[in-house]
Amino acid sequence: MDDLQILRVVDLVAGGLGALGALALMFAPRAVEWIEKKLDYNFSTKSLEETLNKKREIGSLLYRRSRIFGLVLLLVSFFLLMTGLILL
Repeated sequence: MDDLQILRVVDLVAGGLGALGALALMFAPRAVEWIEKKLDYNFSTKSLEETLNKKREIGSLLYRRSRIFGLVLLLVSFFLLMTGLILL
C-alpha cells in the first residue's frame, strides 16, 4: 500500500467514527456522559483527579450544547468521509 491509500483508509475510519460520535452526542448526550464518567472512574488516578475536574467545566458546556457540537462534528465527519470516498 502506498502512503496515499493509507491516508484514505485513516480518513474513512476517522470520518466514520466521528459520525457515530456526533450522532451519539446529538441524540443520546446522557449516554455519552455516562460512558465518559465510567472511563474517568476506571482510568483516573488520584494525581490526575484535579486535572480531570478542571476539564469538566468544558465538558458541561459540551453537554449543554450537545446538538450544536454534534452537528459540527457530524459535518466534519461527513467531509472526511466524502474526501476519502472521492479520492478512492
